[in-house]
Amino acid sequence: MRLGFIKKSIVFLAALWAFPIFAQEKPRNVLRSVTTVKTEKLQTIKVALVLPLTGGNGKTGRDLLRAALTSEKLLNNFEYDKSFAGRYRFEIVPFDDACEVKKATRIAEKIVAAGDIRFVIGHFCSEATERALKIYQNKGILQFTPFSTAPELTEKGVNTFFRLAGRTDDEAETAALWLASFGRNREIALIYEDNLYAKGLAAHIYVNLKKNGVELKTVINASAYQNASEKILAEITAKNAEVIFYAGYLTGMADLVNKAAKANKKLIFFGSGAAHARSFWERTGRNGEGVLFVFTEDVTRDLPERELNQLKMSMVNRFDGRQFADRGTEKLARTSIRTKNKILKTRSRFMISFFNEYNRFPGIFAAHQHATLEIIRLIASSDDFGLHDARYKNEDGQKTDDPKYFSKTDWADKTAYALKNKGRNQYTDYIGFETILGAVNFNLNGDWSNAEYIVYKWTDKVEKRAWLEVQTDRRTEKYIGRSGDYVKVF
Repeated sequence: MRLGFIKKSIVFLAALWAFPIFAQEKPRNVLRSVTTVKTEKLQTIKVALVLPLTGGNGKTGRDLLRAALTSEKLLNNFEYDKSFAGRYRFEIVPFDDACEVKKATRIAEKIVAAGDIRFVIGHFCSEATERALKIYQNKGILQFTPFSTAPELTEKGVNTFFRLAGRTDDEAETAALWLASFGRNREIALIYEDNLYAKGLAAHIYVNLKKNGVELKTVINASAYQNASEKILAEITAKNAEVIFYAGYLTGMADLVNKAAKANKKLIFFGSGAAHARSFWERTGRNGEGVLFVFTEDVTRDLPERELNQLKMSMVNRFDGRQFADRGTEKLARTSIRTKNKILKTRSRFMISFFNEYNRFPGIFAAHQHATLEIIRLIASSDDFGLHDARYKNEDGQKTDDPKYFSKTDWADKTAYALKNKGRNQYTDYIGFETILGAVNFNLNGDWSNAEYIVYKWTDKVEKRAWLEVQTDRRTEKYIGRSGDYVKVF
């Protein structure tokens, strides 16, 4: 009897749950609480990413690939950028050229043969980048390198090539200024590797030191010693050199630093931008203490959220009770603050996403790479450039985006012209593009015209840095410490 009552009760309750007509209000649509995603097919924008995933620079290349995948995930997020992610999605297509010229050529040919790739980020090493330039240009593919710094690359008249890195001649100017200021009374040795980047940097170092009144007596071609660190170190010792500038990639420099430490040589090592990579410290450990290098400003090193809060406070303090000459001046000032605010938010999102994925901070090149994708995103989503700029007509006279109705080289040339001339006219200066790096300006050669170089020092004596992680319901503060870090010195 009691068992029958329980069965009837269960049936009655099940009926109430299944038929909401018995309830006072209609059942809530639980799907409304989920972010709506557009169901129509998004246009995929394939971006070839050519990096050295193997070889001496493989560690750096693999780190950059991780950063690129973080950027891809961020920029494809509908909440991050509705104007782009509502219509398009990035697909990173990685390639490994190992910084080898022959491989770089084969990969470039493979990319253009694919037929559905319009953008290339790469290559990493200047010689590999140089070999691929014309291949991409001839097939109407826009090429961006956030890595290669050889000045010759943008002086070859390839209008579809852009550099979102500094130039070797500017790098050498900053390095030579430090060497002339702090190494004037010491014997300086210049060591260079036998590649386009290193030889160009060494030549510019030599010229800039001479301009600053320093005559170099010791210049060593590492390839003459088969890049053997022991032989190079013996030559340095014989010349009584105290300050060593190494023009080349991080593996050769790290080996020389380790050999000098093992031989108990007290030398001051100064390297090129290649020594910025985290893998340099991983190769040297505490032997790298005090090693200097020159590179563009690392925007991923600051505390974005803390900076952002300070910026908001400065905005309040700046505008409270202030009188402006006219509304135009006030609007310009407020727009400037909002732009900085937006850039800092972008840095925060990128750094937080990378940190949450890999439990460490991204390197300098990672920000340059992300900025490149931001510019490609702008090309896709802006009517001034984009892939949907329907200036072409099909057989029926209808405007279309279909690439088969127009020349890819025409599109690439027009887009390259627009990138170099955005906002440029007889009344205004070049406006540029908002990116994680700040406002990026391209000159008519395709160079990043507002890049600035800084001298950094590797050290194991950096205090633990606070990292403010923004969460949905609260703000938590984490303290992240790591062995080996670098700080600005000049």
